[in-house]
Amino acid sequence: MSFVEVKPSELVKKQYFFKMKSYSQVFSSLIFLQLLGIFFSVGPAGGSVSHDNYLEIDYSHYSANLVFLFTMIWAFISAVLITTKAYRYDDFVFVTNRVTSHLSNMLFLATISLIGGLCIYLSGICVKVIVAFFTDGRIVAPADSAADASSLFIGALAMVLYLLLVCGFGYLTGMAVQLNKRFIAILPALWLGFMYSNGTSKIGQFFQKCIHFYTHESSFMIFSIKMLFTIMLLFLLSILISNRMEVKS
Repeated sequence: MSFVEVKPSELVKKQYFFKMKSYSQVFSSLIFLQLLGIFFSVGPAGGSVSHDNYLEIDYSHYSANLVFLFTMIWAFISAVLITTKAYRYDDFVFVTNRVTSHLSNMLFLATISLIGGLCIYLSGICVKVIVAFFTDGRIVAPADSAADASSLFIGALAMVLYLLLVCGFGYLTGMAVQLNKRFIAILPALWLGFMYSNGTSKIGQFFQKCIHFYTHESSFMIFSIKMLFTIMLLFLLSILISNRMEVKS
C-alpha cells in the first residue's frame, strides 16, 4: 500500500497539461478554419453606390463574422469530442476521479476559448490589412469602434466569453449524448425546429429571447456576469449528468 497522498490540484494540473499535449490537433483545426474564414471575408459582404452631379461614392462592407462563426462551430465540436469515450478513457492513465477530470476539461476548454477568442479578434485586423493591401479604396471604421486599449480588451474578452459559452453548451450536449444516445436525434431536431420556426412558435420565441438576452447588453460588467453565471451553470449540469453514468462507460 502506498502512503503517498496525491493532491487533487496536482492531478488536475497533470491531466490539464496531458490534454494540452494530446489534444493539440484542435489548434491545427482552429488555424485551418480561421484561415478559411479570413479567405471568405476578404470579399465584400455588402455595399452600395451613391452619387450626385459631381461626386460618386462606391461603398463596400467587409466583415470577419465568418471567422467568428467557424470558430464557434469549432469550439462546440471540440467540447463535444472531449466527452466521448475515447477521450474520457485517457483520464484513466492517472489516478483520478470525475471531479478532477471535469476540472481539467474545463481548464482545457477555457484555454482553447482564450486562444480562439484572441484569434477571432486579431483576424478582423488581418482582414483590414488584406483589404487595404489589395484594394485602392480607403478603410473607414464604424463610428462606434474606437481603437483604444480598453475597447480592444473588452472586445477580445467578449469573444472569449462567447466561445466559452459555446464550449459549455457543447460539453453539456456531449454529456447528455453519452448518458442517452437518443439525444443524438433529439437535439438536432430541436435546433432545426428553431431554425425553421423563424420565431413564430413558442420555442422559437424563447430561443430568440435567449439570444437577445446575451447579445444586446450595453453594460460589459452585466454582460460578463450573465455569461459567467450561465457558463458555470452549464458545466454544473454536465457534472450532475455525468454522476448518473457508470464509472467507465
